[in-house]
Amino acid sequence: MRAMSDTKCEAVMIGRRAIEHPWIFREIEAALAGKPVFSPTPEERIALCVEHLRANVEMRGEPFGVRVTRRHLSGYLHGLPGAADLRRRLNTCDSLAGCLAMLEESAKRAA
Repeated sequence: MRAMSDTKCEAVMIGRRAIEHPWIFREIEAALAGKPVFSPTPEERIALCVEHLRANVEMRGEPFGVRVTRRHLSGYLHGLPGAADLRRRLNTCDSLAGCLAMLEESAKRAA
């Protein structure tokens, strides 16, 4: 918002932030429309982790699909209560079922 206001430019580049925080697009859209900007809920964060894990395992198989998803989970979980411990545990798990169980447990605590 500041860049657009200060320079009168018509667009800005989002960059790598979108990789770890894909909700940035809806946040920008709301800000530009003068609407309240809401951060993703813990449920949204966990749901994206589950969706991304399942999609990668479907495309790449298990455990490789789980492993390649790890780098994204860190950003998705940022700000979630207990995120550091959850990330540490997810980073040592190679099974989809194990990761999903951890995420489900975390979702129950966040609710």
